[in-house]
Parts: sequence; C-alpha cells; structure tokens
Amino acid sequence: MELFQEHLLELLNLKCLTLFAINRLDFFDGKQWEKYLRRTQITKFNFQFILYKDVFVKENLLALFDSFRSTFWIEEKHWYVALSETRTNRYIEKSIYSIPRFRPQCIQYNGKDYPPQSTAPLNIQQEIFYSKPIKHLSLNFNKPIISPIYRFTHVHCLILIGSTLPPIDILCSIVDLSQINELDISSIQNISIGQIHLLIEYTSHLNHLIMERFIPLFIPPSHVYSYTIKTWKYNDDIDQFCLRFSHIKSLKMHIDSIEMMIKLINRLKYLEHMVFWHNFEKHLPYLSMRLLRRMIYRLRREKFTYELDDYYLILSIGNKRGINNKH
Repeated sequence: MELFQEHLLELLNLKCLTLFAINRLDFFDGKQWEKYLRRTQITKFNFQFILYKDVFVKENLLALFDSFRSTFWIEEKHWYVALSETRTNRYIEKSIYSIPRFRPQCIQYNGKDYPPQSTAPLNIQQEIFYSKPIKHLSLNFNKPIISPIYRFTHVHCLILIGSTLPPIDILCSIVDLSQINELDISSIQNISIGQIHLLIEYTSHLNHLIMERFIPLFIPPSHVYSYTIKTWKYNDDIDQFCLRFSHIKSLKMHIDSIEMMIKLINRLKYLEHMVFWHNFEKHLPYLSMRLLRRMIYRLRREKFTYELDDYYLILSIGNKRGINNKH
C-alpha cells in the first residue's frame, strides 16, 4: 500500500481510480486513505474498489465500508461512498465506490436492494439515486415490487418483465414515464394493443420501442421512428409490416431470409440505420456483392457503410447515422 501511494503522489490531477482486490485489505481501508490524502495535494477523485467473494467475508467488508464514515469523509470532504453487490454467473462482485460517479446506472429494481447502502445523508440520496440519469431500469412484475421511496425521474430505457402488464398508475408511481426514451415490452407475455397504445401515450418522449414480435393490428405512432422486432414468424406478413412501419428510420430485426432483408431495405425508404439478425455464415462469401446489386438504385445517390459477421449485419445509409455498437 505504501509503495502504491508513493506512485500516486505524482498524480496531482487524478480524476478516477479503480482497484481490484487480491488479498490485501489495506487497499480498501478508508482510514488508510485518509492518512494518505492528508499528505498530498489531491483534493478529491472518483474511486471504485471492487471486492470478490473469495477474498472478503461480510464482517470485513462492513468494517471497510464503515471506515469511510469519519468526519474527514463526511463533514470535511463531503465525499460519500456506497456499497453494492453484483451477481454474475461466475461469482459475486462487491464494491465500495464514490458517488455519484460510480452509482448504479443499470438497475434491476425489486425494492429490496435499492438504494444501495451509502454514507450519503438522507436529504441528498433522492438526488443521487433517483433523480440523476439512469441508463436501464428493469422491473420484473412476476414477483411483488415494493414501491420506491422516491420516483425514478430520468430513466433512459425502461424494461418491463412479467406475465401481464401492471396498471399504469403502478408504473407511474415507480418511474416518470414521460422521460422514457426507450421502452422494452418484449418480456411481457400477455399484452394487449390497447395497453401498448396507453403506454405510448404516457411515454411522450419515446424514441425506440422493443417488441417480441410483429403485431399485425398494432398501429405504430408517427413520432416513434425506431423499433426492434426480436422474433419473426413465417406466417407474418412482410408487406403489411412495410405498410404499417413505412415511416421508420431505425430497425433491428430477426430475419428469416436474405430476400426478406432486401425487401425491407427497398420498401422502407426512410431507413437510415439497420441491424439484422440471421445465420449469415453461408452467405458471407458473396453477400456484399448481392447486396450491392439489389440496392443499386439507392447506392447511386446515397453512401452506405456496413459491418457483418456470422450472425448480424449492421447497415447505415446516408451520413446522418454512423455504425453504433454491436448490442
């Protein structure tokens, strides 16, 4: 720890520090960091100390967390930390981190583990954990959900899971639907067209809608230009889809043939960005030339870029959108 801190003395403009635990507790001790920081000119930086189950027992972890409750951290520096746990397939990852910089931004909310335990005073926990932007909020209604103390007010993507959709007033008590940009209803097993339209009515800033399948009677609103259709059935009507969704600019979809992909590109004339899922492996040697031939009338007047592997094709037409990540 002393050798490590000596190297840090040179980093006067330190902004962010992430440490992974191996077998040394002193690297994550707030009292040790307090002694060190009083010797330096570093005023404040964001940190994340990641701890693994095999390294720390619960008592040690809580003791480390409590070491950040001194007057140095709370009163002198107003430097607050939180403690949280993330479960993966391989291990349980626990971390002590400064907030709000390392606060959770992808939340599976059930009411029990949120907000995380923190040293922040109660009067600012609302701002840190509920009012600041959150990338993904997942609500699983297969089990009872405890209403939060405060509403989530700035959620980018709302993911709804369950056999049925809860009443709209329940959703509104948990999250401000008017701020939602992306809505994922693909994991709602039984949802009516009326419920979809009601959700869209409340999500006035909606940009992207994620659905499990194409619903023939669903009329997409004119102001929503981006869609994801995860499953395409052989009996679904591609012509009807192109007619209903003729205004869209972005589409992510599972396709059942190359011909279907070509038809979508040609019929949906406002498309700027596409992601298609398919078993492209057997088409890789010649797909690009085939795509050029079938799209020739568009390629004469518009530039395009594409990225392709065995399972997906990302295609951007024109200069308005670039290729995004592969998710």
